[in-house]
Amino acid sequence: MNQVGRVWRKLHTVGISLSLLFLALSLPFLVLALFVIKTEPNWGYVPVLTLLVNGALWLLLGLFGFAYNRVLCNKLSRLKASEGPYEVVIERILPNWGVRLGGYVTAAVEGHYTDGSGNIHTVRSTNHIFTTFEKRDDFTANVYVDQKNPKVYAVEILRRGQSV
Repeated sequence: MNQVGRVWRKLHTVGISLSLLFLALSLPFLVLALFVIKTEPNWGYVPVLTLLVNGALWLLLGLFGFAYNRVLCNKLSRLKASEGPYEVVIERILPNWGVRLGGYVTAAVEGHYTDGSGNIHTVRSTNHIFTTFEKRDDFTANVYVDQKNPKVYAVEILRRGQSV
């Protein structure tokens, strides 16, 4: 079974990470702003400030993406090492229609699991990348829970029956 990619980790249509795409978008704005500052001092502050703010915004989004992905990966690996997984019964896939990546949709998976003492807990994953024709039966999910604080958990979503 293959693990479903998180949004910040993979952008399937381009084949690079979304964070790298944002960093690449920031470079033209920053270079153009520096070029205008160096060659055309009479342009005023508004166009230069607009270019610098736009470049800085894309740069910060890219750096945020790297940091957020690293935090999620570390949390999952730390929780995997501490305790075995609980199997999640996937109830629904909640699409985030505001973020579409080409032919792919970002969505979160919501479900429930039963812990060792028989209590049922509802969990929701972070946004992952799905195609528009995938159904919830195509996936299986595991949740790794911190034993000291059950509110801290990480959901791992796996595709069923795909051969690579």
